[in-house]
Amino acid sequence: MEIFKAYDVRGIYGENLTEKEAFLLGYYSSRHMLVKEFKVAHDLRLSHENLTKFFIKGLIHSGCKPIYLGALSTPNFYHALFEGINSGVVITASHNGPQYNGFKFMKNLKSLDSRNGLNEIGELVHLDEDNMGVIFNEIKHDLLTLSLKNFIQEYSIETQECLNSYKDFLISYAKTLFDSREIKLLQERRFAYCFSSGMSSQALVPTIKELGFNTNFFLETPDGNFPNYEPNPTNAQEYVVSEIEGVEGTFCYDGDGDRVAFYDEEQRLVFEDSLIALLINSFKEENKLFVVDLRASKYLSDLAEKSQLSLKRLRVGRAFYQDYMEDNDCVFGAELSGHLFFRDFKYLDNPDIATLQCLKIFARNFLHSSNFRVSEEFSKYEIYAKVPEHNIKVQNSQESIENIKKKYSKNIVSQLDGVSFEFEDVWFNIRASNTEPILRITIEGYHLESVKEKLQELIAFLE
Repeated sequence: MEIFKAYDVRGIYGENLTEKEAFLLGYYSSRHMLVKEFKVAHDLRLSHENLTKFFIKGLIHSGCKPIYLGALSTPNFYHALFEGINSGVVITASHNGPQYNGFKFMKNLKSLDSRNGLNEIGELVHLDEDNMGVIFNEIKHDLLTLSLKNFIQEYSIETQECLNSYKDFLISYAKTLFDSREIKLLQERRFAYCFSSGMSSQALVPTIKELGFNTNFFLETPDGNFPNYEPNPTNAQEYVVSEIEGVEGTFCYDGDGDRVAFYDEEQRLVFEDSLIALLINSFKEENKLFVVDLRASKYLSDLAEKSQLSLKRLRVGRAFYQDYMEDNDCVFGAELSGHLFFRDFKYLDNPDIATLQCLKIFARNFLHSSNFRVSEEFSKYEIYAKVPEHNIKVQNSQESIENIKKKYSKNIVSQLDGVSFEFEDVWFNIRASNTEPILRITIEGYHLESVKEKLQELIAFLE
């Protein structure tokens, strides 16, 4: 089934992802995962009510007890699994537009993906050997007429409040992280936080307010229409440039709150490689092994060599990072997409912790120089020429990648995740998106002119 991706289930609501798929997913995921109790959360996309109701009803029909957590960011959902029942699902389509929704599963606090059961659940849903489609047709009308709130009450679904405990966790983490001088400086120097009409604001706004930091909040009210831009933080530049002025920098989050991007005081989107380098530099006295996206800048290898660190490059995918970091006790790992992983959060991705860690670094710099600008710090890591990731829509991702491989066969250096190529003055990676019909090109080199020329060459070949 096309809605079953490498790391989650995702599709267009009302087309390939309907109430029927939600019901069957609830039923067969419980059967396959052999869970007796299961936690269910969601973001506030327009389709969340119906998909949540039918997923929970599927759980009930399988004999599994649902525990309803309500509307949460993805990191808040993860935190809810730290105690008690540690398997569940958050219903979200992350950074995709309002027409999308999906299901992100966790089993025993580990990601459930195509490596360890998600494809098998997809096959069960497709075959529907228990004929649950018949049951769905019998209950469909009655469930559609109920609001989610009334459904939870009428079916006596157990609920669990999780937002306050996550806020307490973040506030406690922050108070341990910052000293009094750093807090005072952050109460004077102003940063902005742009929430893309998504879920991060629920916990992060009260945390920042509790700390008394000098702050501007933007798009903090969750809105499933995502009226300003598709809730990918890298799409926010036009909004940031037009709306956010006079701050030291802007943290920007995606729809479900599991990714962060940063815009400096000049409203320039900072390459994620530089944000990763900033954090590695901060953690290098605490840890000597770091895990990063294989596409990340060559500069990170230079930094590792200079600082006598070990740098492991991995393919994209939350489960790969969580497993490797846990096995090797890594403090920090990162993907170029803005997923940042921390030992302090059971090796899962958490942009809220990343935000606090970045503020700590900035505050230390403010202590050393009242004239410090965050762009100065990031400029240290921008040694190589780079352009933003370029996405190209194609009819057949794999066919396009094979054509690229044939064209540059002598320059292939890795096929761990997509294909990586290296030339004398330019290197790039091209990989198929796991959630959209596009190819992603990450390219870097010694000279900006060479990088742009090679990118245009690739675009012309693929289009």
